[in-house]
Amino acid sequence: MRMAHSHLYAMAHTELYADNERWFGLLTDKLIRRGVHTSVKALENDIKTWIDTWNEDPRPFTWTKTADEILKSLADYLNKINPPTTQNQQRT
Repeated sequence: MRMAHSHLYAMAHTELYADNERWFGLLTDKLIRRGVHTSVKALENDIKTWIDTWNEDPRPFTWTKTADEILKSLADYLNKINPPTTQNQQRT
């Protein structure tokens, strides 16, 4: 039972991390890369304004795949970039 609790905590933590990463990605793409800031203070003010605007109408991120689909996709990718070794490869 303890393992299940740890798994749930890890999944919740991972989802929160992913949400934060996505939010900062949006901030970077929509403001920092596209903006022209003449000073650090101007950048700080633009970020604060962007945050205030976001908080007026926050939009939660929605998962479009199940956990099993994500894990399968990850496993497929890992096998693609690091294929399992065969017995012949291990002997050489």
